[in-house]
Amino acid sequence: MNNKAQSALEYLMTYGWALVVIIVIIAVLYILVGTPTSNSCGNFSTLIPVVTHKVNSDANLSIRISNGTGGAMNNYRLYTEGTIGSITVAQTYADGDSGTGFSALTAGDQNNMVFTPLGDSAFTGASGQSYRLSFNLTYTDQYGSSRSHSSTCTGTV
Repeated sequence: MNNKAQSALEYLMTYGWALVVIIVIIAVLYILVGTPTSNSCGNFSTLIPVVTHKVNSDANLSIRISNGTGGAMNNYRLYTEGTIGSITVAQTYADGDSGTGFSALTAGDQNNMVFTPLGDSAFTGASGQSYRLSFNLTYTDQYGSSRSHSSTCTGTV
């Protein structure tokens, strides 16, 4: 009888440690990845960081990028798609579009682009809704080559 109890205890200890390790791994992943508690946005590249971004309850999107490429970014376009709450967004904003704040972005400059509205009156009163927006930035560099970079922004209105 004593051997059976020892075997049972060894069995529980072996698998108990495995369960503890699995629980710790899940907890660490939840803490590191988890749901976003604040607004976050990835950079378009190491040379084109997103300085700030915000979506307000009137569906105005504000995004500030910095040009660290060493040359001008000309003819640039920003394509946005994603969701704000249950509403789907898909729009293209181009250099020179009315109200976007776009112009050629010279080396070292920052540009704050405000897009109003994102396209649907249903956004009004969307405060507290979560959003996930993907951006694709295309531009012509100082040598005339076409470039493209992507970023994803998440947060709460």
